[in-house]
Amino acid sequence: MKNQFRQGDVLIEKIDKMPKGLKRKDQIIALGEVTGHKHFFPSEQVLVYKDENNNQFVNVQKTAELVHDEHQAIKLEKGNYKIVMQRQFDLLEGIKQVMD
Repeated sequence: MKNQFRQGDVLIEKIDKMPKGLKRKDQIIALGEVTGHKHFFPSEQVLVYKDENNNQFVNVQKTAELVHDEHQAIKLEKGNYKIVMQRQFDLLEGIKQVMD
């Protein structure tokens, strides 16, 4: 079984359990500021959360897909996952999040 999945600038890592103190959020994982596309879960079987530092976590209750207009959908099995956004270093701006 795979423990990591990538969809563009989004890395998904399977975790054993969800951290405490999370708050529920919408199904959108990342928005493309240039294209307007988004990485999101269209299924109500996926619960998306964030922590106080805006790190995102996903509880997949039944097999579901993460979709995006420009990338192949990723199928995730039931379980818990952490979302990691790819970052890059810019000499003028320092470390910043990669945007689609």
